[in-house]
Amino acid sequence: MIIIKYTLSVLLYILLLPISTPAAFIVSTWTRPDDIDWGGWFGTYDNPPQGDRKWLKDHSELTGWRGYLNRVGWMRRNRLYGLKRFLSVDYTECTTRKFRGNPAISDKYKVPGWLFVTARCHSKKLRAFEWYSVTPYTRSRCLRVRLGWKIKGDKFDEVGEFGALVFTINPFDTYGD
Repeated sequence: MIIIKYTLSVLLYILLLPISTPAAFIVSTWTRPDDIDWGGWFGTYDNPPQGDRKWLKDHSELTGWRGYLNRVGWMRRNRLYGLKRFLSVDYTECTTRKFRGNPAISDKYKVPGWLFVTARCHSKKLRAFEWYSVTPYTRSRCLRVRLGWKIKGDKFDEVGEFGALVFTINPFDTYGD
């Protein structure tokens, strides 16, 4: 059942992907830097329309034409972020995770390998999975694959938190900072 749920979620994401670019131009017209709940499936649930601190460091203009273009750029960088949250899996009182592979895996910190994580309720019903692999092929590039829901990290370890849908296959990812 979980494979069907994941497959349908990814199909919905893929179907909406072509309209995410026009939506960025349209939704950004009505958003302002101080908007809190904005963009629905096209917006980001954890940052304002202008972007996070790192994005604002490079795109500091908040108003006018440049502010509008910054909002469009932020939405294009984080396509369908709100949809990924809508399709996420919540951490509940009964959630337990089982890790197989290397939990320290990271493309950012140059830790190659693989990890498969499952989340179950009372060790019975499978609620989510995550496959994450990092395979370096040069000193600065790797193949990074992350499928399922983001349940490996500390953002998915207490009630009220969630694991967002993830569907990433990047054959040209940077390996290290």
